[in-house]
Amino acid sequence: MAGSVPALLIGLLALSLAACDPVATFEPYSVKHPLNLERVLGRRVTLLGPDTLALAISFDPATRQNLIVSSDSSRQPLSVWATRYRGLYYLTQSTQHDSVYLVHAVRISSSQVQGLYHDYNQLTKLAEAVNDGQYQDLISFQDNKKEVLRLRYHAKTLRPFYEAVLDSLPVYRVQAGARSTSKTPVPAAGPIQSVYPNPARQQTTRSARPGRTPWNCLP
Repeated sequence: MAGSVPALLIGLLALSLAACDPVATFEPYSVKHPLNLERVLGRRVTLLGPDTLALAISFDPATRQNLIVSSDSSRQPLSVWATRYRGLYYLTQSTQHDSVYLVHAVRISSSQVQGLYHDYNQLTKLAEAVNDGQYQDLISFQDNKKEVLRLRYHAKTLRPFYEAVLDSLPVYRVQAGARSTSKTPVPAAGPIQSVYPNPARQQTTRSARPGRTPWNCLP
């Protein structure tokens, strides 16, 4: 019996790590006028906050997507289209077959960044808001049994939500002298389908909650 206790504890820990809260997803949409984040953050930047993020950023003119790679290998790369609306940046990620999009907001100034790696937090809070009766007119599909929620993206309607949730997230300070626009090669990442397997629930550490990303929490 004594030997089974460690095994039981390990099993409970594995279950707790695998548990996911529902996340809000979006119907695919045309991302208009995607921005080059190299011009916003630089090709290399270091952010200081609860942890240190040394980031390399590259922009693909063909796809208009930005690839954000952290020197911390536990954080998966972000491959995103970036747009801006009323002072906030919105990062849109697509799934392997473009079946759904994920959208989270980032607040960027010359000295501070908020929300960059908090996509999971934002999308779980958005799902909670919808389940509480907000944004009902944006619902495209919902199945509570399977915890599936798809919305239509509308920047104007959702801006108050994103602004409020950003206020609750930690602030990262841009390290002085650590922002670079030099054309140093950015580490390559594989295709997005290999970076974010869907619907595989593998454990990674990109979100503020260890081991959880929106991708491994999709049904």
